[in-house]
Amino acid sequence: MPLRPLIFDHGWLKLFSLVLAALIWFAVHASVGVDPTSGRKMTREFLQRPVLLLSESGAHQAFMVEPAYINVFVQGPVNLLNELKEQDVQVFVRLVEGRPAGAAPVRVHVPAGVNVSHFDPLTVTIRTVDSH
Repeated sequence: MPLRPLIFDHGWLKLFSLVLAALIWFAVHASVGVDPTSGRKMTREFLQRPVLLLSESGAHQAFMVEPAYINVFVQGPVNLLNELKEQDVQVFVRLVEGRPAGAAPVRVHVPAGVNVSHFDPLTVTIRTVDSH
């Protein structure tokens, strides 16, 4: 068989094969180095996180929080949650001037990229402590 028809015949089919091969190469090349677990989400629990009091004033009155610990559940990418430490999940209650005692909503702060799924309880009771 002569070499010329082998190279030049059915040019459209050969061009299509070349374009398809290039597209497959680009797809494989783009996916190399991508962590397959980075897109997966998971839930992680942080049990018995202490509730901290955040005061706006310089008052030095003693307070007691009941309950003093809450459970926090967070969601996020696997790689972020594996690196998350206990101290990265901060639980606090803001003391409002004029109403420092009573029921108060709990707030939870987590790093960017991590979402708070839920926490229990949603509110705590703040009581003043008599220092006698």
